[in-house]
Amino acid sequence: MIDVFCNLEEFEDGAKPWCDLTFEIAERSFDSGKACWVLSMTARHGQETVGFSARLPVQGWREQVNGEGDEAFRSYWGPVWLGSSGERSDRLLKLLDEYYGLATDSALTFVNEIECLAVGIMSDPARMAEEPTKMKLFFDNGEDEELYGEVFFNLDLPEGYVGLNEKDPEYRKPLVHWLSRHGRIVANPHAGETLQ
Repeated sequence: MIDVFCNLEEFEDGAKPWCDLTFEIAERSFDSGKACWVLSMTARHGQETVGFSARLPVQGWREQVNGEGDEAFRSYWGPVWLGSSGERSDRLLKLLDEYYGLATDSALTFVNEIECLAVGIMSDPARMAEEPTKMKLFFDNGEDEELYGEVFFNLDLPEGYVGLNEKDPEYRKPLVHWLSRHGRIVANPHAGETLQ
């Protein structure tokens, strides 16, 4: 099993690396009724297993194009759901909390399921089964800026890996906040809307 910290990027100034996590896709299935991939990710941290689950739709992504021709920047907007895989997800949340230096609460539990807004960055998530997909996830209730967070979600479904990579240290506390909520949570201010 892959080590969750195997792809940490070392800084030249000796500062602690940002929290880039790598997971193997341990289980995958395609839900044809909902047109989405259901994935279970795992990795090793010391003697323990950490991980989480995700639901990723292949339909409904709204394309946005900025610029023209070869210089065009394409992005694709839609929802993504992250979820708990039980104790290994609770261990992942505790690992994040410790790495971030937050010392939030020793009894943290990973959210049952959370919907967030996602954007495919120069890669179309509808094609995730055929090629690597680079996405950014947004955690936002549309009301409280202090709870706004982002994280990179880099999916290589053909090779069987997922990277959950830190966007900026300022989003550490919001990320732990959202991932430790109870029940089914919506952190997508556009939930239920047709993105245009």
